[in-house]
Amino acid sequence: MSDIPEEIPFIAEVIQGGRITIPDEVREIFDIKEGYFVLCRLRVISRRQKKPRMRKQNKTPRSHNE
Repeated sequence: MSDIPEEIPFIAEVIQGGRITIPDEVREIFDIKEGYFVLCRLRVISRRQKKPRMRKQNKTPRSHNE
């Protein structure tokens, strides 16, 4: 039987274009090279919270009569 584990969980950040990076250590263990296809199982563990949008303030205050 092989000493290579069947699965190694790792955490990756989703970057521009929806890309993730497989850590060097994991690629070395599985001998993963560019162009290989891999099966990924995903579980979202954290979502970045959106910052509330600030409304632009007018520089000159309006009176209630306008």
